[in-house]
Amino acid sequence: MEFDIVFSNGARENISRCEQYLNNIPAVGFAKGILTDQYLNNINGKPNDIPEDVWNTMSMELMDYLRELVTQIHYDIIQIEHSQLSWIVPELRTLSPESIFVLDSHNIEYRKFETWMPYAKPDEAQHISEQLSEMKAWEERMWQWYDAAISISAEECGILKSGGLRRVATVPTGGGVDLNKYAPEKMIEKPIDILYIGTMNWYPNAHGLRWFIEKVIPLIERERPGTVFHVVGSGKPETEFLNTLKADVPVKFWGFQGDDAWFLHRAKVFVIPLWIGAGARVKLITAWGAGTPVVSTTFGAEGSDARDGENILLADDPQAFADSVLRLLNDRKYGENIAHAAFETVREKYTVERCADMLIVFTGTWQRRTEGIAVCPNRA
Repeated sequence: MEFDIVFSNGARENISRCEQYLNNIPAVGFAKGILTDQYLNNINGKPNDIPEDVWNTMSMELMDYLRELVTQIHYDIIQIEHSQLSWIVPELRTLSPESIFVLDSHNIEYRKFETWMPYAKPDEAQHISEQLSEMKAWEERMWQWYDAAISISAEECGILKSGGLRRVATVPTGGGVDLNKYAPEKMIEKPIDILYIGTMNWYPNAHGLRWFIEKVIPLIERERPGTVFHVVGSGKPETEFLNTLKADVPVKFWGFQGDDAWFLHRAKVFVIPLWIGAGARVKLITAWGAGTPVVSTTFGAEGSDARDGENILLADDPQAFADSVLRLLNDRKYGENIAHAAFETVREKYTVERCADMLIVFTGTWQRRTEGIAVCPNRA
């Protein structure tokens, strides 16, 4: 099977970099990036039934290219990445009525706003509520446009099926972990006490980090003075978040780092203090694959085969979270046992090869599977 990839982006250098990477994949026929000079979000007049996150992906350059492409080439499968890009499906269905349309949902996007609402600031609550209503209505409507979907968690698979999609496959984490890169190194020193990896200017991450730094770190510091919390990730935290940090808080921000495996292999504990989001936490499976013991909120482990006390420690209040982190810091053998069980979970369920096999079985139920195209939004 061969497939083509089309994506959009507003920066020429990003397009060049992505095209070069994707065109080196043997199964890819071609990868084409569409330079989008002006998305519709730059034009006033957003319709009331189009969510902001959908409006921000709308591009006439992308639509024009796809319209011409599907009239020249017949694709057995047309796969759309993310529900926000579903606005192109009705016209593509008209132009290519025999194609099978598949949604690779990544996340059910309205759940992001649904979990955000309890923590929304007073001045943003109305806006978050509106986004929730618009995105939920949008996703429930556009699910009817597809023949099949791919979800990344059992929870979201159930939501998609209840929303009318009869054929849904669950591919954990969206693609699996490459153990050739992340498998733990033998006999390596672990100078990093506590590690977190995530984008700093994404509010759900900043919200969880603030909770951890303000409420959990002091409890850890009281029992284990000198413990340092290391934060890796692109983007600058909001000024309000930085202002909450006291001068003596033991936190080190590394900014963006190209090799997350290097940090994971050198960390005693990886933490996921998350309360807002959707889908599954790829960072959790990645830490497991790197052989790093994890402490997470229950929500932070959603979508994974997390077994408290066996392959992870789960805690939802500051003292319990601190106690779990301290146990892993102070009992190396216990941490190694948790990490080993987590790594075996990845080998059994979450490797790239395992996830690829799931997709092969899923698409194998279709008789026509000679050529496909994946269409991606401007996140490429």
